[in-house]
Amino acid sequence: MNTGTYHEGSRTTRVVKGLLLQATTAALVAACGGGYGGGGSGNYPPPPPPPPAAVIRDAKFVDDTVEGLGYEVANVGSGHTDGDVILFLPRERIAFLGDLFFNRALPNTQDSFLLPWIATLGAILKLDADVFVPGHGPVGNRDQLKQFLGYLDDLKASVEPKVNRGDGMEQVLRETQVPAKYASFDFQSFFPANIQRMYIELKELRASQAPGPVPKAVKKKP
Repeated sequence: MNTGTYHEGSRTTRVVKGLLLQATTAALVAACGGGYGGGGSGNYPPPPPPPPAAVIRDAKFVDDTVEGLGYEVANVGSGHTDGDVILFLPRERIAFLGDLFFNRALPNTQDSFLLPWIATLGAILKLDADVFVPGHGPVGNRDQLKQFLGYLDDLKASVEPKVNRGDGMEQVLRETQVPAKYASFDFQSFFPANIQRMYIELKELRASQAPGPVPKAVKKKP
């Protein structure tokens, strides 16, 4: 498939612009029992709608009437945020990943979940897709998505031994460099924040796996 056809003004680009909004709105309407303010009696449902991630995780929304494009919207898992949504066109074998995919760029990890992000990309790679549209960078292919996943894996592999031996964050920041194979990626200024976020998550994971205190033996009274 010629990824060069996906540019501003192309048919797929034009249709997709409305699909995410339409599908997300449909999810919210379904979650609210078919009413989302203004329709029918004009009354809002008593409870607020659940978060979009919860809605989309429980249902698949397919519409074959939008200029012949069938689509699926899904929450595959956490990553760039805790509510990332992807748009998948099964027939065209195109997945729109938003900020779950930075193609040839280091990610902004300010509100990210890096360890789950690795698992989420693994799940996305199971999709029957050839084209992966990122939130940043050029339209990509499967190898380029694997390259981005590789960056996150390598970041973890670089930081984890330092966490395990008890190094402080400042020391880890001083001693960890961008691997040469990612030195040409955009957004190099994000690398220190990438290290910090990975350090924090691995530190929290290590603490959660630490054994609890051994209870003291209770001496029996004679």
